[in-house]
Amino acid sequence: MGIIIELSQHVANQIAAGEVVERPSSVVKEMMENALDAGATSLEIRIKNGGFDYIVIQDDGQGMDEADLRLCLKRYATSKLTAVSDLERLHTFGFRGEALPSIAAISRMSILSRQQHESFGLKMVVEGSVVKEIVKASCGFGTRIEVRDLFYNVPARLKFARSKRVETAEIERLIKAFAFIHHQISFSFFSDDKMVFSCGHDPAETMQDRGVLLLGPESSGHLYNFAAHTEVLEIQGVLGAPVISRRDSRGITTFVNNRLVVDRKLIMAIRTAFQTVMEVGYQPVCAINIKIAPDELDVNIHPRKTEVRFRDERRVIAHLISTISDFLAKTPWLAAMPSASYFQHHQQSARDIDALLSPLDLPLSSMREQAPYGFFMPEPTASQKPLLIAKRFCDLKVIGQVMATYLVLESEDGLVLLDQHAAHERIMFERIKKQQGAQSITQLLIPVSMQFSSSEMALIAEHHADFHALGIELDMFGDNVVVIRSVPDYVRNSSLHDLMKDMLADLVNYGRAYAQNSIFDHVCATLACHASIRAGQVLRKEEIEALLVSLDDTDFGAHCPHGRPIVKSFKKLEVKTWFDRT
Repeated sequence: MGIIIELSQHVANQIAAGEVVERPSSVVKEMMENALDAGATSLEIRIKNGGFDYIVIQDDGQGMDEADLRLCLKRYATSKLTAVSDLERLHTFGFRGEALPSIAAISRMSILSRQQHESFGLKMVVEGSVVKEIVKASCGFGTRIEVRDLFYNVPARLKFARSKRVETAEIERLIKAFAFIHHQISFSFFSDDKMVFSCGHDPAETMQDRGVLLLGPESSGHLYNFAAHTEVLEIQGVLGAPVISRRDSRGITTFVNNRLVVDRKLIMAIRTAFQTVMEVGYQPVCAINIKIAPDELDVNIHPRKTEVRFRDERRVIAHLISTISDFLAKTPWLAAMPSASYFQHHQQSARDIDALLSPLDLPLSSMREQAPYGFFMPEPTASQKPLLIAKRFCDLKVIGQVMATYLVLESEDGLVLLDQHAAHERIMFERIKKQQGAQSITQLLIPVSMQFSSSEMALIAEHHADFHALGIELDMFGDNVVVIRSVPDYVRNSSLHDLMKDMLADLVNYGRAYAQNSIFDHVCATLACHASIRAGQVLRKEEIEALLVSLDDTDFGAHCPHGRPIVKSFKKLEVKTWFDRT
């Protein structure tokens, strides 16, 4: 007898369960996806003891007959496709054919289901993959799946389980993510017989309302609707103002074709777009849905379908970064931005600004001629909290300067403080960035030689064209030597070795699209910092006024290139409260 044997279906299902069912939230996710694929418009989810005692999901979908009930527990049985080619055009939540069989293998399960044209339903009882009975039952339309005693027959898995509180919180966050993206569906969630939250289909409900449900009450008033369309993808969602940033990445929720995913490169692309408005060490808060043609991605590369693979990943990442960056450039959390007529009225002011605030040979007036400007941001809604309590920076009255660092300004609605170095640093940063793609190249009189590891040399060889696109001409010699012969003007006084190391690290971690944006922003931020008004520098009133007018014409006008805030507003009522004058 040979040493190779065929495993039983039960053992195979238990092994598959180890990949598909990592924790109770994995069960909730799989069953909610099945319910939505079945056309459900209402879902009720109940759990006890973090989902280990039981998980119950009731939906009003199309239901199953007896043949469907028997087949749904078999591996690779599905209603979602009939041929391999169907995998390339899936509009459902994907297919691996292992979810229900895997869950049934490690729990005590019952399924109660009724189709709309039937006068009665059916109940199937399953224990450890074994069907105990299928009987007629009285029930409403749709399907109710109950999973009890999760991992009861694989106790080793329970040793790795987290606390009830952690598992409950994870399930709550998961359901809220589904509720955000499926705003036309009603969701109710109960834990230990207590309602945690409920959200119905309300035509008056906005994406921001569901965004607050998902991202937390602290995001209320700080979320902005975001929608973009390119030839590669469509994006829709909500982006949070930097004031609600987090220390971790749990504030970033991503979907692809309405499917919740946790993809490292998508998260890094979002962080890249936010990097010059986000303080170092903090990460953005947002929820976005990326829509792309089904044949342009693979949704079945991960057992739990939490990751996707794009056919042209570089283009997708590049478009994602650019669309979010373009939106953030409007700085929507400011009250408003000036219109084109405002700049036409202030042509003389522009020339004055050039004279006052241009240490580098980068005249603001010429930048205005080359780039479109003057779009008008609508007034914030009543629920949104503007960072600046004025329509424009130049509308603020100059009161003075404190500590030779902060400008004290006044509006009809209150008091404003502005960091002069951070403000001018942002102005200079945006001016320098306008030159990207048209930078002058400096030929080094003495080429610079550097040594790199074999893995770094392989990256340099692979991305030689990318370095060339950035204006860095280099040759490779031997196994570990690179000679740089020319560089763009904006790095000629920088440490080329540090820049090369930074870019190689970006290429390893995030891919080319991120690296080019990241390294250019890094260089521009460094130059802008050295070219800006310093903290401790005393400014005349006309210099302050020129700085304010220039801020109105600057993208990302609320943060410096390193993400630090530029402005802080105090409303009139807040100031009065300080002195008991309310």
